[in-house]
Amino acid sequence: MATVPVPESVSGSPRSGRIGAGRAAAGKLRRGAEDRGIAAALIDQTPIAVVDVETTGLKAGDDRVVELCVVRLEPTCTGQWRRETVLSTLVNPGRAMGASHVHGITAEHVASAPSFGGISRELLGAISGAVVAGWNAHFDVRFLQAELAAIGLEVELPFVCSMRLRPMAGLGPAISLKRACAAHDIALEGHHSAEADTVATARLTELALVKIREKGAERFKDLRKLHGYSFVKSLRHHPMRGDEALFLPEQEPLLRRSDEQMPQAERGAST
Repeated sequence: MATVPVPESVSGSPRSGRIGAGRAAAGKLRRGAEDRGIAAALIDQTPIAVVDVETTGLKAGDDRVVELCVVRLEPTCTGQWRRETVLSTLVNPGRAMGASHVHGITAEHVASAPSFGGISRELLGAISGAVVAGWNAHFDVRFLQAELAAIGLEVELPFVCSMRLRPMAGLGPAISLKRACAAHDIALEGHHSAEADTVATARLTELALVKIREKGAERFKDLRKLHGYSFVKSLRHHPMRGDEALFLPEQEPLLRRSDEQMPQAERGAST
């Protein structure tokens, strides 16, 4: 999948040689904290990368991603967003499968899937120049940052929580994705598959952002005036750039374990 181009108006000046150097330089600028990172950018002129991950469990760093989807919301001249699924893939976690009762993914499903390292360049292209969003986004962002750190890229992603945008927009309380879809008559087929959840979240995110703009919040820093949710602090960071993939070590296309390392249940499932 091709790397998504980075809009210069959103991502700012190019990063210098080492990973994160651009963020370090930005942090030294003498300006108000409200205007750092993506905070001062216009919401309706900024790409949003809606992300959902399915995982082996709840603890980022120990548990691993087994499925990932990114839907980009690209700004248009009408003030709306163009929705496009840019990445959807199973991921081999390189460890025993878990939480199959939630997402339905088994060891057999991921046996020939790429490792996270194997899809990292596509992922960086998919979120390049964008603010990340997700339903209960803290969960998804923790896992993305932990997986990227495991392959040598320490990042702090700017993100918004679509679940929290709902009350900020005056659409009702923060509720589950399934209940929110029912409340707004949005289809959710295959709940807890990454692609189904991401597409539904993207539609709900669009709806919330339109309402938030009607409330007078034009820039990301204006969100704190609607509510002081903790995700607002992340907006002091800059979006990822696709060219940061150049600093990643070469990854094997698939991380496999020997039969001796693989639990008996998985050995049977993957053959």
